[in-house]
Amino acid sequence: MSVDVYCPDDQLLFLGVGYPLFFKLFKYFGFIVFVVFIVSGSGFYFLHTLSCQRNCVYFLSVPILDLDSRHKTSLIFDIIHLVTSILILILSLFVKIRIEGDIYFLESKSISPEQYTVIVQNLPEEVN
Repeated sequence: MSVDVYCPDDQLLFLGVGYPLFFKLFKYFGFIVFVVFIVSGSGFYFLHTLSCQRNCVYFLSVPILDLDSRHKTSLIFDIIHLVTSILILILSLFVKIRIEGDIYFLESKSISPEQYTVIVQNLPEEVN
């Protein structure tokens, strides 16, 4: 059976609840990394270093570090770090709430043997 890359979570339920949850968690963490990259100033710093002309560190012919501006510290960087830390905390709580909702939704959609298992005890041994 082939599964599409962009398939809905319901199509992965035949593998169990853990598989769609793993891929949802992977998407959530990717979103967190993207937001932190944008908010933390890394994106702005990357755009700033692209115009670096001298005294730069290159990786695959792309400037990644401007050595002239590395000693400049300011209050703005401290504020950016504080905002990024608070944002990581908020996004982690957001992901936790979303995953709990996803677990409830996916478990309500899936059918497992434990939902229909009946335990029968104290049967007579002579019964066939």
